[in-house]
Amino acid sequence: FFNATATTEIYTLSLHDALPISLPSRRYAGASSSSAAGTVDRIIEVFPHDQQGQIRAHLAECLQAVVTQQLFPAADGRGRVVAAEILVATRAVATSIREGTSHLIPGMLSTNRRVGMQTMEQAVSELILNGRVVPEAAEEYLDQLAPSLASV
Repeated sequence: FFNATATTEIYTLSLHDALPISLPSRRYAGASSSSAAGTVDRIIEVFPHDQQGQIRAHLAECLQAVVTQQLFPAADGRGRVVAAEILVATRAVATSIREGTSHLIPGMLSTNRRVGMQTMEQAVSELILNGRVVPEAAEEYLDQLAPSLASV
């Protein structure tokens, strides 16, 4: 029954110019990750250990936002509805990235709605409350998410 697709979009001022890797000259990049914090870690871990400090500094400077998307069947049965976890690169987020404390990012997500951030759980709950997604469609996903939240 549950058939969802997860994607992450990483928005930067210019990821192409900021990181010493070969990317298309677009202002976003895609990565397969189930959370914004996981995406940040994944970007950094691609590089050799001795370069990760420099990459953290570059990423902290240029990152604007990370959007993790999860698709759910629409409540009306027509198509899918997107739930999005949104991480805005505030000074606290940039500091966390620079200092290698990305484990603090989930807490920042849940407490900074006023600047446009939201957790995936908040997004899914809102879709359910607005009747756009039936609870049964999101239940399996939220159950899978619960163990990872407990470890944060």
